[in-house]
Amino acid sequence: MKARIAALNAKGKTPLSAAVQQAAKALRYTEEKATVILVSDGLETCDADPCALAMSGVDFTVHVIGFDITKEEQARLRCLADKTGGLFLAAGNAQSLSDALT
Repeated sequence: MKARIAALNAKGKTPLSAAVQQAAKALRYTEEKATVILVSDGLETCDADPCALAMSGVDFTVHVIGFDITKEEQARLRCLADKTGGLFLAAGNAQSLSDALT
């Protein structure tokens, strides 16, 4: 997993909704239980609302980790976890991010 993450080339955008939808489809969430861990350092920037996603499936859960974001941003990301029965965790530094992922 570390090698795959290290190979990513960040573009500076935050397509949260599209990322969750893509993961859900890849995991065939309408057929099998699926869980996604979303790590974000900001709010959606691609004209979509992650809280408005229609994610009806067999059992689809999104756990959200807000990395180094404000309290207001945390509240806006928390709704996705709440909506799917997942956890929301805030991480302010590398150690707390590691702890949240664990």
